[in-house]
Amino acid sequence: MVFYIAVSFLSGILCARLRWNIVAAVAGLIPAGVVFLIATQEHDAPTLRTHIVRIAWCALCFLFGACYLNLYVAWHTRAALLPFGTTVDFTAIVSGAPMRTDKYEIIPVASTNPSGQAIALFESLKSDGQYKYGDLLQISGKIESPKTAADDPAMFFANVDFVAADKGSWLVGKMIGFKTAILKKFDAVLPQDEAALLGGITVGGTAGMSSALKDAMSVSGTSYITTMYGFKIAIITLMLGETLAGILPRRMIFLFAVAVIVLFLVMSGGSASAARAGIMSALALFAKESGRIFNMKNALALSATGMALFDPRILMEPAFQLSFLSILGIVYLAPPLKTLIHYRSPGILEWRENAIIAATTLAAIMPVILADFGSFSLTAFFSNTFIMMAVLPLMVLGLAVASLGALSYYLSFFVAKMAEILLWYQLGVIKIFTAFVMPLPTIFGTPVFAVAYYCALIAFAARHETTQRMAIE
Repeated sequence: MVFYIAVSFLSGILCARLRWNIVAAVAGLIPAGVVFLIATQEHDAPTLRTHIVRIAWCALCFLFGACYLNLYVAWHTRAALLPFGTTVDFTAIVSGAPMRTDKYEIIPVASTNPSGQAIALFESLKSDGQYKYGDLLQISGKIESPKTAADDPAMFFANVDFVAADKGSWLVGKMIGFKTAILKKFDAVLPQDEAALLGGITVGGTAGMSSALKDAMSVSGTSYITTMYGFKIAIITLMLGETLAGILPRRMIFLFAVAVIVLFLVMSGGSASAARAGIMSALALFAKESGRIFNMKNALALSATGMALFDPRILMEPAFQLSFLSILGIVYLAPPLKTLIHYRSPGILEWRENAIIAATTLAAIMPVILADFGSFSLTAFFSNTFIMMAVLPLMVLGLAVASLGALSYYLSFFVAKMAEILLWYQLGVIKIFTAFVMPLPTIFGTPVFAVAYYCALIAFAARHETTQRMAIE
């Protein structure tokens, strides 16, 4: 029941953000809920009265989600006190690592007023390296309203004066500095694109990546390998557990692993996918430590609800949507797909397992990619299968290069050259599948198709779950 309440709350936020008719949505969801609950009931099914109570709770949570979004936006807008379209003077703190593109240096800042309004400063490339996290700035300029619900307000070429340093969080500053140091070690021993790709695979992000490589990864459908935070955290915690087993008590290993997850989340910049991965991993570790069965469905719903309570606008961020849909695809589509193809073994270099991960992930996120980015190539299923084969060894080699770089340049250089062979392989795959694309028609990105498509996926997964439950009984 917790899952359905959480989903109802999230659905209310989403419908309010899309400006749908809330009353009509509730009127349509209530009969759909009745049919779903009755169709999925088990032998110890509750009474009709219990069904009605559950549906009533879901409807109330749906309405609360819609109201919560409107109240949040109203409070946030009034508290910001930063009007759009007029020139304003205010102070702000650099709230994250500046990002460099081909045209701008984008500096994320948060105003020092009580709301902490997030604003993206677009400066010329000459300002590269001038400001860093925690700097207090005096800013004067015109604030432009966000283009989409997921964007922050922006300021272009504002007058910026440095006031003071180290005004942000000490921990965040240290972790961002740590990530920057790792990326610099990669830059010291590898060419630009190879270093940027290894950095994205190891710690996430596209810092230092050329626009040509970004475009090639987008066309080939391999962009998400730089944001696979769940995979990265799983590898780090696994290596940590194997290293400390027998040295520290299990409870200490658990606490240490949770601390590492938190630090990795901060280092990655706290993106939606990283936040989801961190929360999910922490819940899984807690369930394992307490001896309870880990319920992936509830963990996903609760982590999404927690982030939505903090900022309901996050539901419209493509990174958030892709992150949750991808893990749902792996968890709920992989088992029926394995049954369908009579899966027996992962194959040489685990190519079958990589193929299933790529297929289920991309199947789950395809409509969102079409809606947000305008195109999706069917060859992405193949490119991601080949790319995934080298991700794990590159993560290990990347961590080795970063660690050895603090001891000896020559040792890190030697390991980096081993990693460069695999990076050449990945770049070759990206280049090949940039030339071979099979784009889907734009009609597949329409809301009607998306609803029908996800209903088909849910039916596919539900049928497999029902078959498995009947086989057990």
